Amino acid sequence: MASKKTTSGNILDVGWQYGIDVDKNSRRVQCKYCQKIISGGIYRFKHHLACTRKDVEPCQQVPEDIKKMMLNVLVKNQEATEKKSKAFQYIGKDEDNDVGNEITSVDKGKRVASGSGNTSNISKTADKVFEMLDAIMERIGEENVVQVVSDNAANYKAAGQLLMGKRKRLFWTPCAAHCIDLILEDFEKKVEVHQVTIANGRRITSYIYSRTILISMLRHFTKGKDLIRPAATRFATAYLTLGCLSDCKI
Repeated sequence: MASKKTTSGNILDVGWQYGIDVDKNSRRVQCKYCQKIISGGIYRFKHHLACTRKDVEPCQQVPEDIKKMMLNVLVKNQEATEKKSKAFQYIGKDEDNDVGNEITSVDKGKRVASGSGNTSNISKTADKVFEMLDAIMERIGEENVVQVVSDNAANYKAAGQLLMGKRKRLFWTPCAAHCIDLILEDFEKKVEVHQVTIANGRRITSYIYSRTILISMLRHFTKGKDLIRPAATRFATAYLTLGCLSDCKI
């Protein structure tokens, strides 16, 4: 088991047995199985190996025993965290601050509710998501909310239906960015030219970013510009990377 340095200090994590610290700061991890570089640290990388699809593309080459082991690690960590924290805990010192954080905009006298609640320790089943959203609406007043926006994963869609069933004046809407993300995912999975091109782009970037001298050469000739660009959605990143490769090909 390897020891890695992060901003919080030296840590030991089982995930480092299967990944390479690309920039030596634990921010980006290269998978030893599929060679893909995962941004977001070792926690996100473990989801990559466990193939949970939680904000990260699953590894297509991870052995089944490693996949199951990593999933068990994530489940145990989640259970330990849930024991220490109470569900539906909100950030803020007082009621006024909390409500101020929950309300992000005003449109024709109606307030639109957004997340101010810390949900990292809450199980994301449909019932739990529904209870969380319903509790927030109860807190700030149903008359002040007209719309709830979330991604369109099955649990969130079910929670949205439950919420609209109880709150008759409410509308649930899927996140447009998440919809676009799923469209790009289908392009990569079902269009052969996309599959081949993206796979080649990943091999190129993985090769460069696993070798310090090539990273230095890259940044010299591109004047500091990186090939891999961060994005809020994971599949959009693949296409942004192709764009960078095209821009820097000369």
